[in-house]
Amino acid sequence: MKTLIYLFLLTCLLASCEGYTCTDGIVKDKNTNLPLDSVLCMDLNSKYKLGMYTDSTGKFDLCGNFGGCGRNGCPDINVEFSKAGYKTISIVNPGSNTTIFMEK
Repeated sequence: MKTLIYLFLLTCLLASCEGYTCTDGIVKDKNTNLPLDSVLCMDLNSKYKLGMYTDSTGKFDLCGNFGGCGRNGCPDINVEFSKAGYKTISIVNPGSNTTIFMEK
């Protein structure tokens, strides 16, 4: 009986854990194929609107807690890429080593 209670408590603990998801890649200009710096990359689904800017080589690396993982797996991340003079784009689950092309 004691084992059953511990197993139940462990299951409840794991079901309530926060999901930790990451995405990374490079943002480039669609016409010139050159990397874009200072692009705001923000997860629209995160509770705290996590975000960062690309560096001088266009690289971004966005990680954080994106809600609890349940029966249906971890929640999606919806990353918005924006920079003055470019069209804002939004991509769901961009994955890793992704190349994002932005156009004016």
